[in-house]
Amino acid sequence: AALGLRLASARLMRVRHPVQIAVRTWFGFGMKPEKTYKDPTLWYLREDPVVEWLEGVPEQSISAEEKKDREAFRQEELAMFNASPRKLPDQDFFQRYISMLIKWDNREAIYGALEFVNEYHVHLDAEFQAKVDAYVKDAEIRFCNTPEW
Repeated sequence: AALGLRLASARLMRVRHPVQIAVRTWFGFGMKPEKTYKDPTLWYLREDPVVEWLEGVPEQSISAEEKKDREAFRQEELAMFNASPRKLPDQDFFQRYISMLIKWDNREAIYGALEFVNEYHVHLDAEFQAKVDAYVKDAEIRFCNTPEW
């Protein structure tokens, strides 16, 4: 009975004299965690991240026609991604894409596209591969001023 009385009085003491409970904060410096923002739109429907990469690049360096070509390929790629069952890029897609990149003289993007060609186990035509190799060699000479980069 005495134990029960002590527990009851302890509960009453807690009610009468509330104890301030320490709130856990980041690094213990009183910084409250920031609210995380979750964008409800799908990641591939958000604004093109290329815009961030091109920050500081003059707008006139990218023509409206080039933007249109790139957006058309992006929409085609997303249509393949969203298809059920999912469709993988084939030889025709990569050849058209790389041809567009050659048209707009984008050496770095061609390197990336060739990595995807290898990743998807797509084999380009020998004639087209020779065209790409010739472009890359020429672009390295123009961009790097050295034939052996």
